[in-house]
Amino acid sequence: MHIRHAATLLLAAALAGCATKTPPPLPAAPTQAEWAAIPAEDYTCKPSEFIDTDFATIAKAPAPYFEKCIRVRAFFDGRTLYRDATDRNTQRPDGHDFEGVVGVNAKEQKIVAGFPAHPQFVVVSGRLRSCAVRDDRYGALADRANAIAALSPHNGIVTTIFPTLSGFCHYSRGPVLFAVRIDVISTAMD
Repeated sequence: MHIRHAATLLLAAALAGCATKTPPPLPAAPTQAEWAAIPAEDYTCKPSEFIDTDFATIAKAPAPYFEKCIRVRAFFDGRTLYRDATDRNTQRPDGHDFEGVVGVNAKEQKIVAGFPAHPQFVVVSGRLRSCAVRDDRYGALADRANAIAALSPHNGIVTTIFPTLSGFCHYSRGPVLFAVRIDVISTAMD
């Protein structure tokens, strides 16, 4: 009887090892809160938080200033900050990444109205962020959503999410300043 019981246990153990394994759990679908968290801090700087810095520093090595509230003087054309008018004329954005400039996304359109027609020196205050990091974070959420969609196509159709960034980050993976304030600097020509 003991041999029969032992044989039954061995057979049960062998069959259990051959049984279909439980598939790994599906990745969690991105929540609305995860999507909303990426831009949540864009325009949250308060005047007491601003760090004064120079344009050359943030244009050349912006990483130490990412996610900080800064104030910087630069030449502004309504979308991009340059060292001066000469740099603007030699480094026009053409849809590709470019060095030596910082993008601007304004909290309200009214604070940038008129600049494209008349570029000038300004002091811009806001949060400096990385378009590359922003793009990567949205891309990771889209990858999760796409992985789930691929596992359950609707009538053979798989929905795919392609995150598209707006403003300066649509054109570049460089630094962008989410401006809450732009002050025009009076010059001798004004």
